[in-house]
Amino acid sequence: MTDDPVHRTTPQRPTAVRQNPTLLVDAGQVTDAVRHADSGAFGKTLGDSTYVWRSGVGVTANGDIVTVHGNALSVKTLAQLLQQAGSVRAMQLDINRDWTSYVYYDHRGGLKAKKLTPDQVRTPTRYLGTSTRDFVSVRSR
Repeated sequence: MTDDPVHRTTPQRPTAVRQNPTLLVDAGQVTDAVRHADSGAFGKTLGDSTYVWRSGVGVTANGDIVTVHGNALSVKTLAQLLQQAGSVRAMQLDINRDWTSYVYYDHRGGLKAKKLTPDQVRTPTRYLGTSTRDFVSVRSR
C-alpha cells in the first residue's frame, strides 16, 4: 500500500458518456430541445441547412443499441426515427456522411473490423490507428 491519499485499489470507471449533451429522446419521448431546436442546438451544418445527413444512436428499454443514419434528415426526423425504433434514450452523432461510421470489431480468431452498413465512406479499420476524430465505443461485458 501507499501513503498517497488518491491511490485506489479499484479503478474508477465511467458507466456512461455522451458525445452530445442534449438528448434527442429521453424516457421514450422526443425532448423539448428537439421541438424547439435552432441550428446551433445540435451542431452547425453547411449553409445552415435543416435537412442534412445525420446519424444517431439510442438504447432501448431492454438494452439493445439502435442506430439511424441517412440523408436529408432534420433533427426532429432523426429523433422520431430513433423513438419509433424503440429508443428510450438517444443522441445525435455526426452530421456529415464522410465521418459517420458504425464498426463491429470481432476479436475471436484475430481482430476483424466490419462495417455495419455498406454505405459508410470510411474504412472499418479507421480506429485501429491514430485518429483526430472522436468516437463512441460500446463493449459487451
